[in-house]
Amino acid sequence: MHTLPDDLNLLRDLDVLLAERHVTRAAKKLGISQSAASVRLRRLREVFGDPLLVDARPLMLLTERARALVGPVHEALASLSQSLAQAVAFDPRTSRRKLVLVGADVAEALAVPALLSAFAREAPHMTLQVERPGPDLLLRLGAGEADMAFVPRFQTTPSLRAMRLMEDGFVVLMREGHPAAKKPLTLKSYLAHPHVLVAPTGAPGSFVDDALAKLGKTRHVTAVIRNFMSAPVIVARTDTLLTCPASLARAFEGLMPLHQAPPPLEIPPYDLMAVWHERVNNDPAHTFLRRLTKEAVPAFAGR
Repeated sequence: MHTLPDDLNLLRDLDVLLAERHVTRAAKKLGISQSAASVRLRRLREVFGDPLLVDARPLMLLTERARALVGPVHEALASLSQSLAQAVAFDPRTSRRKLVLVGADVAEALAVPALLSAFAREAPHMTLQVERPGPDLLLRLGAGEADMAFVPRFQTTPSLRAMRLMEDGFVVLMREGHPAAKKPLTLKSYLAHPHVLVAPTGAPGSFVDDALAKLGKTRHVTAVIRNFMSAPVIVARTDTLLTCPASLARAFEGLMPLHQAPPPLEIPPYDLMAVWHERVNNDPAHTFLRRLTKEAVPAFAGR
């Protein structure tokens, strides 16, 4: 036989029959009738193309094919049982599992502090590793190279499971003492100053530029950078403006001399989503991660 039997329960039956070498005793161990055990032995003989057990007294004799199967079948079933037991017995208090998250640095600034606080309470030995997104995100999730990713709703795909974490809007950041900070920010003063644009993937355009285009306006972008977390540092030391997620501004509150103002144009808010592959949906460790993420990240971001 070159393939497994269609009914994998037959392997368990085979393991018991080979160990007991007695149909009645095997039936008792399997919790079935003697006639049912005889039927299963007959099916096994058909599957393997071999008698497997031949009549003898007091115990049946194993054929050479059956003798070759004893160890591999028993070890395979034991290994599978152990793996299933480990999955069911996941305990966050003792687990040392590493979980890999994917997201832009603004998502990292939100998720990691929130999750670390929750891990300290419930999973003190688990580790988080955060990596940057890329065009291969779906492949990384499917291959088990990443456990979860944080993306705006428009980047989700039907092939991934998704969970809404929070709605995020936009604010305009500038240094304290900036000329535009002395009075309410208008569209005219907003466009009169240079801007920093964060483009994590390097692609052109943004929510802000799309909103300006609807008004027939453009802004002067004096710097394009890849990282959200460095943008407030640049803004705090120059006369540039940064239009960024409100959650990023909250992350820097009290850390740097920054002033924030509402945007003088309508920029639609967006939903921050957590996405993962179907292959890990029933993994107890992943279920635990999703619960903590759902509870901790929105609470941290909205503090």
